[in-house]
Amino acid sequence: AQRDLSVSLNRIGDLARTRGDHASAEAAFQECLEIHRALAARRDTPEARRDLSVSLNKIGDLAGDRGDLAAALDAFQESLAIDRALAARLDTPEARRDLSVSLNKVGDLAMNQRDHTAAEAAYRESLEIRRDLEAQLGTPEARRDLSLSLDRIGDLAHARGDHAAAKVALQESLELRRALAARLDTRQAQCDLAISLYNMTRITLGTGDKDQARAFYDEGLALIDRLHPDHQAEMRKAFAKLGGAFD
Repeated sequence: AQRDLSVSLNRIGDLARTRGDHASAEAAFQECLEIHRALAARRDTPEARRDLSVSLNKIGDLAGDRGDLAAALDAFQESLAIDRALAARLDTPEARRDLSVSLNKVGDLAMNQRDHTAAEAAYRESLEIRRDLEAQLGTPEARRDLSLSLDRIGDLAHARGDHAAAKVALQESLELRRALAARLDTRQAQCDLAISLYNMTRITLGTGDKDQARAFYDEGLALIDRLHPDHQAEMRKAFAKLGGAFD
C-alpha cells in the first residue's frame, strides 16, 4: 500500500514539475522519497533499492530545475551509488541501464558546471555500458540509448572545441538513428533523426564544410512536417538559427 501511494505521489510530482509548480512537485517527491527510504530500510530488496534510486533522481532533477546544483549533485550521487551496487549485485540489462542513466545525470550536471573532466568520466562509462547492451540485446531501445550517449560525447567534444571528435560521435549517432527511423517510422524516431541532422549541420559548419552542412540542413528541414506538433515549432526554431549561415 505504501509503494502504491509512492507511485501516485510521483505522478502528481511529475505533473506539477511539467507545469512549473516546483513547490507542489517538491512536496510530492519528498514524501515519496521518505516512503522509499523507509521501505528500503525495512526490506533491502533490489526492487526497494531501485525505487529509492528513482526517487533520488526525481529530487535531483527538480533541484537542477531550481538551480540548486549542490542539492542536485547530492541526490544524483546517492542514486548513482545505489545503481552501481545493484548492477554489481544483479548484472542484468535493466540494472546496467539504470546505472547508465545515473551516470548521464551526473555527467549532465558536470557539463552544466563546465567540469568537462568529470563529465567525460561519467559519459564514457555510460557509453561503454550502452555499447555492451546494444551488442547484447540489439533492440531499438538499446540502440536509441546508445545514440543518446554518443550525442553527449559529441556535445562534450564540441564544448572543448574538438570538432573532429564531435563529428565522429555525432555521425555514429546519426547512422543509428537513420536505421531506427527506417525500421520504425515513428514520430519519436523521426524526431531523433531530425535532432541528429541538426547536430551534424552545426558540427560540419564548425569544421568549415558548408556543402555537407547544407545537405544535413536540407534533410532536417524536410523531416519537420513529419514530427509531432509539439516538436515542430521547437525544431523549426533550432534550424532557423542555423539557416543564416547559408545566406
